[in-house]
Amino acid sequence: PLISSALFERVQEILGLRSHDCEPRGFPYRGILQCGYCGCSITAERHLRRDKEYIYYRCTNGKGKCEQPYVRQELLGDRLSEIVERVHLDEKQVARLLKMLDRSTEERKQERQDRIRRLLAQKTLHEERRDASYKDKLDGKILEERWLKLDREWAESITKIDDQIRLLKAVSEPRLDKANSTFELLQKAPELYLRQTDVERARLLRTLLSNCIIQRDNLVPVYKEPFAAVAVGLQTGDWYPRQDSNL
Repeated sequence: PLISSALFERVQEILGLRSHDCEPRGFPYRGILQCGYCGCSITAERHLRRDKEYIYYRCTNGKGKCEQPYVRQELLGDRLSEIVERVHLDEKQVARLLKMLDRSTEERKQERQDRIRRLLAQKTLHEERRDASYKDKLDGKILEERWLKLDREWAESITKIDDQIRLLKAVSEPRLDKANSTFELLQKAPELYLRQTDVERARLLRTLLSNCIIQRDNLVPVYKEPFAAVAVGLQTGDWYPRQDSNL
């Protein structure tokens, strides 16, 4: 096999998904698609022609008669391969991304350590000022009411700093073995998709997608993370946006 069932299950576990639990029986692609004309769901129905059964997908027409044409399941499955192609990574891209992820993980780790050091220095300064204000109160340099106000302000500042430090220490970086499993799936996904049944194809699509808008032959996929980031990276070449320290 191109990809082991263990690898697929591992990726499902990493992403916290149970896509097979929501697969509609008999109509594998139902629930994945949304009509691009009216926004209704795409449903499915069976038709019998010359003693042979076919499955067709169509708009539910929930807002009135819709322009969306019927499409047979076999043709729809082939068309949806485009969604898998858009997040396909080759071997060189996988190696490059793992290297970038390793480097960026170390950079973010260093950034957090620097921030924690700065916060600890701030905390020490606030504690010294808090102690100083208490000595001033004992020496009669400031009134009790003034000291209580200052002490409350220092205590609140120290608590906020402790909260920030705790959050920074709790940040977990993506493990490279998890990233490698996901990248391996994307590397082999297009060829895997072509060899699969419609049920297996739909399961793979549910792993990748939150939703997909279809308007005749035009597909607008809404990918789940981290596949959305991969789609953007492949389209723009920007693999390392820095507007958010958690990216």
